[in-house]
Amino acid sequence: MAQLIGGLGTSHIPAIGNAIHKGLQNDPYWKPFFDGFPPIRQWLGEKQPDVVVMFYNDHGLNFFLDKTPTFAVGAAAQYNNADEGWGIPTLPPFSGDCPVTVVPVCINTVQFPLPSAKRCYALGKAVGQAIQSWDSDKKVAVIASGGLSHQLDGERAGFINKAFDLQFIESLTTNPEWATQFSVHELVEKTGTQGVELLMWLAMRGALATASAGVRRVHSNYHVPISNTATAVMALEAV
Repeated sequence: MAQLIGGLGTSHIPAIGNAIHKGLQNDPYWKPFFDGFPPIRQWLGEKQPDVVVMFYNDHGLNFFLDKTPTFAVGAAAQYNNADEGWGIPTLPPFSGDCPVTVVPVCINTVQFPLPSAKRCYALGKAVGQAIQSWDSDKKVAVIASGGLSHQLDGERAGFINKAFDLQFIESLTTNPEWATQFSVHELVEKTGTQGVELLMWLAMRGALATASAGVRRVHSNYHVPISNTATAVMALEAV
């Protein structure tokens, strides 16, 4: 049986890739964000996962409004990344499929109707069960890419809800189903139109709920703002 070792959550913002490209990790604006990663890199170096399942939301590079699935599971031999307009050099294609190294799972956070928080948590549990039923000795990690609270448009542009973000981060350790009580509209109200990207984090945590009796928080970091977004990074180990 494959071993589900743990999960990661991290914010995704195009400006982050641009900062890495320009070597700005120690710039005063960026340092509080990038300082959250070394303990997680160390943990990953110790655990050395063989497979990564990535929960993410598309920014219009692969799915447009005329073809936006609620969920999409990647099964390609390889994947190509792309620049969202920042002039960032693209990386070489990375492998997927069999033998699996990366399995992307896209969750719709753009085109209504969006999946509910409860449904995304259930999706994560289904993925976790699939991992554990895999007849393999591979070590698997699940990653959530997105969030946390932010709104990029409209009258509430620049909206950040630090109190809700911190409560949500804490709940992932102590009460993982806490956020499933909220409807999509309530999440938009509490976190902003783009803050619903926390659905990826819920899916990641749902996967871990099937792996063990609990999780141990390896490390977490929260910083505001980066590009008008509340940013966070977190690692949870299945125990």
